[in-house]
Amino acid sequence: HSKDIATSKKTIIESNNQLINELKSQNKDKKEELLKLRDELKELHSQLHNNNNNKSSYNQGVMGEKKLLDVLREESDFLVKDTHGTNHMGDAEVIYSDMRFCIDAKQYKTTCPHKESTKLVDDVEKNSYDGGILISWDSGIYDPQTSSKIKDLIFYKTFNGKPYLFISNANSIPEKLIISAIK
Repeated sequence: HSKDIATSKKTIIESNNQLINELKSQNKDKKEELLKLRDELKELHSQLHNNNNNKSSYNQGVMGEKKLLDVLREESDFLVKDTHGTNHMGDAEVIYSDMRFCIDAKQYKTTCPHKESTKLVDDVEKNSYDGGILISWDSGIYDPQTSSKIKDLIFYKTFNGKPYLFISNANSIPEKLIISAIK
């Protein structure tokens, strides 16, 4: 009787060991499968992220320009010309009270770089505009003279005897206030 128990015990241990080895093998195969899927997902995510970044920054810029033109065209006192495809002329030219203004709109997530505000000043000078306006829809703006971040949402400054207007975080400001500030 003890011989039968020993044989049964040995058989159970062997079966358990086989089952454990089979489960380990299946686990290893599943782990390899999951790692392969993870790598494929990482690659797809990377491709998708890169495509969205490229498209979205361009699309965001286009949306910012379109929004600017829509806001400006709401004001009947403004004569608005779309200049976004022309070098050194900003996104729009506005004529108001016999004055020509160069207006540029930006769609940065972080503070609009100093180079953008200095470019506006250069564009105004190159094209003999009477002044310039830089609108950043979702961020602050750097002052073209001091290179420090402008603290006010609506900030006026004079360069070379010409008025400049810098509007930071314009999406947080009512459109009527933007129009009023431009006037």
